[in-house]
Amino acid sequence: MKSLFLFLSTLIVLSASCTNTERTANTLLSTSLLETDTYSIDISKDNSIISKKGAIITIPAGAIESDSQFVTIELKEAFSMKDIVRAGLTTQSNGLPLSSGGMIYINTVQSAAIRKPIRIYIPTDRQRMDMKAFVGSADNLTNINWRNAVPVSDTPRQLLETGGQLFTQNCASCHNPYKSATGPALAGITSRRNKEWLYAFTRNSAQLIASGDVMANTLYNIWGKTAMTAFPNLSDKELDLLYAYLDNMEYNGEVEIADKCYDSCMALMRDRKFRAPVTDTASYNNFNTVSVGNMVVPPYNGLGYYSFAITAVGWYNVDIVTKGLPGFEESTLTATVTGGEDLALHVYLVLPSEKMFLVGGLVKGQQNGYAFFTDDSKILLPHGRQAFILAMVEKDGQVLYGQVEFTTAVAQTPALALQAMTKDAFNTAIEALNFDGVGVSDLSSDNNVITSSTVNETESRETGNLHATGCDCPTYK
Repeated sequence: MKSLFLFLSTLIVLSASCTNTERTANTLLSTSLLETDTYSIDISKDNSIISKKGAIITIPAGAIESDSQFVTIELKEAFSMKDIVRAGLTTQSNGLPLSSGGMIYINTVQSAAIRKPIRIYIPTDRQRMDMKAFVGSADNLTNINWRNAVPVSDTPRQLLETGGQLFTQNCASCHNPYKSATGPALAGITSRRNKEWLYAFTRNSAQLIASGDVMANTLYNIWGKTAMTAFPNLSDKELDLLYAYLDNMEYNGEVEIADKCYDSCMALMRDRKFRAPVTDTASYNNFNTVSVGNMVVPPYNGLGYYSFAITAVGWYNVDIVTKGLPGFEESTLTATVTGGEDLALHVYLVLPSEKMFLVGGLVKGQQNGYAFFTDDSKILLPHGRQAFILAMVEKDGQVLYGQVEFTTAVAQTPALALQAMTKDAFNTAIEALNFDGVGVSDLSSDNNVITSSTVNETESRETGNLHATGCDCPTYK
């Protein structure tokens, strides 16, 4: 414990020295590349804006003061890893790495001032405790630093505690969140199962098994042909609270996945009744409306959202400082970049699972080695996660760009080489980045665009490459 404390203290002292190269603005990644949505509101009335990407902004009557009764609200949203990278929105607060829950920009076209708090709800597919809302502050190079953190609404914490009570009352006798017991480990369950399927299985697994559902039958076979106790009286709200509690637990330890035979069995199935897991974020996803005279309240008082109040326009980021988070371990990471010597490169670390996007600087005493927290390459990272190093710079009307994908570990030295390409080809490469963990992308030396270097996951299943011995697979036709 003492050594960890000293390590963390050293990181804090050294963090400011990591980016020791001369900083220049990176025009290749910019918030201007994000879509701007506009909404006209009558400021004399209550308004709720429901954005295209599922955010909710509630604006009480009189909250905005302006010479005009009608004001146009501008929104930019960066909730996905790809949007965060495209916009160049690094996740750092005065050098400390952050894990983001989503970023949003709000502004008024007309001259206006906020006189009463406006509440923002950012959708999330799982809740993480102790997140804070950071305010974006641009430096003279237009880089955004996140500061002045305030806690988000504590309502999700209270609701997750209710979910914990539901787990204790209904599930704990058979399930351990992290390892196999009478039944499988359940932490982070909605990242592995479709929520509609979970509703059906939790309420009556025997009925789902009898229907011929492939996954239900596979689990039934794996777990000794014993159907789970039925819970027909649990409401959607209660089940959502239960699942949210289990999803939040995923951040607190490794989960033992005992039903790994599912993939092997699915490779042998011709029946494709089961739908792959989907991300279930806000109930209002893909809306683009203004609700006038009615303050929209998200389902279940905000579970599924990070909520905070603002009194000024600008950029906001829901984050947590990664220092001290469970699963983050002392590591060293040095990225070696060739092909851009003597240039002021922009080098980044991307960790999609944590929505981390960190800018790198030269390792002390090196000319082409880059670190992402301190200049001795030390950093706290979760291990076994998909990660990327991106390096870029504009030169003589072209873009020099390189990338490498790797899996995080205790000590690593990923290497990448810059290649010359047009700006259009660079934008195509950024758009093609695959942050979902399926497949590996690299740069093609022939055409300077991103190509896939792995077999499609579906094809692998069809050819039976995922088949494993010891799996009692049902045999449907």
